[in-house]
Amino acid sequence: MTKTFDLPVADSALPDKNNDILRIVDTSYQSPGGKEYKITLANFGSAIGAYATAGGAQRHVNFTISSSTGNWDSASIPVWQGPVNASAALSQIQVDLMGSASSTSAPSLAFNLAKRDWGNLNVAAGEVSIFTAPQTVASGGSLFTAFNASTIDPQSHVLFTTDTGAETGIVDYVSVTLYYTQ
Repeated sequence: MTKTFDLPVADSALPDKNNDILRIVDTSYQSPGGKEYKITLANFGSAIGAYATAGGAQRHVNFTISSSTGNWDSASIPVWQGPVNASAALSQIQVDLMGSASSTSAPSLAFNLAKRDWGNLNVAAGEVSIFTAPQTVASGGSLFTAFNASTIDPQSHVLFTTDTGAETGIVDYVSVTLYYTQ
């Protein structure tokens, strides 16, 4: 089941106290291959005082993705859109997963994050990978601080992507937290 919500046009929605706009386009996303993924936005744009930096307070967005089929091959899932009026500079990304071992291997998932310009969500031609190569996460999680492209331009889309053969074992959920400053 795919739910799509009508969103206001750019600059007509009211920003929250951090001047971010919460945009959830799909709570459920069906890929062209017929696989359905669910995205749950757990926390968005809140300032974390303990992570204050010269560039401003550290903010974060956390989302969890689940696969109804347990198949993560060739996924390209929109998960976030950058702030409206300012770039977001990524400082770290934490990723964890929940799953179970198969008869041959423990759960793990190779993934990347990509960004696409505003208005080009469906156009992969201008996509820029946030990591230089797919990263692998297993139970216990991973922290990433080195990026190919760490700046999310205003209103740019961020996608969670995988290639064919991305998972080992059985991966039920992936939780991702993006930490950034503006």
